[in-house]
Order: sequence, then C-alpha cells, then structure tokens
Amino acid sequence: MESGKVITYLQMTSPGQLRWARAVEGLVLVPVKDPAGASLPQLREVHDRIALAHRWSSLAWSQCDWIEWLSDPALRHWWIEVNDELAGWGCLRWHSGPEVELDTFGLRPEWTGDGCGGWALSLLTEAAWNLQGPQGSAELGERTRRVWLHTSSWDHPHALANYLARGFAPVEGRI
Repeated sequence: MESGKVITYLQMTSPGQLRWARAVEGLVLVPVKDPAGASLPQLREVHDRIALAHRWSSLAWSQCDWIEWLSDPALRHWWIEVNDELAGWGCLRWHSGPEVELDTFGLRPEWTGDGCGGWALSLLTEAAWNLQGPQGSAELGERTRRVWLHTSSWDHPHALANYLARGFAPVEGRI
C-alpha cells in the first residue's frame, strides 16, 4: 500500500439499507454503449479528469490494459449525466455469490460539491441491487445478496462520508 493511503471497505447486505440522497433534477445514469470500442476515448478522458486528483493507479494503464479491462463481461458502465451534460462515470462489477462491487465511481471536478455525488451514488447503488449477472453466470436471475466497495483516503474528501450517508457500513479486513 502506498505511504499514508488508508483503504476502507464498506458494504450493504440488503437493498433496504440504501438511504437515498436528495434528488438532483436532470441527473440520470445512462448505460455506456461499447465501452471497449467507440466509447473508449471518452471513458479515458472522463476517467483521467476524475483520477488525476486522486492518484488512481489506472492513470498509467496502456491502451491494451484499458481494452482488456473494459471487455470484461462482469463489468457494467454508466455515464452520469446532468441535463445531457457528462458529469461522471460509474462502473459495477458482478461477482459470484451473487455480489456486486462498486468498482469505479466519480464525478468530473466541476460537478462536485452540489449534491450530484450523493444522488448519483444512490442511483448506482440501486442499479447494483438490480444487476443481473453476465450470460453464462451460475447465478443468472438470482438477486444480489451484497453490494460492496472500497475507498481510500486519496479519494475525494467527501467520498467516505457519502458512502456512509447512503447506508454503506464499514467491514473489517479485506472483502
């Protein structure tokens, strides 16, 4: 682990634990079409705008790394849009169990500080509870049993507070 970086693992074990943030009019999740193809340049641009401030290791990924990661059938990507403007990006990863990991979540810097993060996280968490596994998964059609994530002290200063406010609870040790 990088010096001074603190990782916190959080989870929900029931959709009833989700505490909705105040709605932001015009904010919606839009599925990313063809993430490893036509959407890749825009995904990288949005990623880099979000990641730069938080030292995400994925800033160093090659084009091949990106294509390999984005081609994973267990991943689902959404644009976070506000009144048709691209505000951020969220990614969920299906795991057997069935469990869903909030793999990536962030807003472009100009969209932070006005409640968009809380509402976007609420919508993405709801999507996680309703996510179906990829074709061929053993749990296809089963309901999600757990939604989890990890955040670090290098993420946005309000990230951990947002996760806690939405109903995620800390988990000891690695998930």
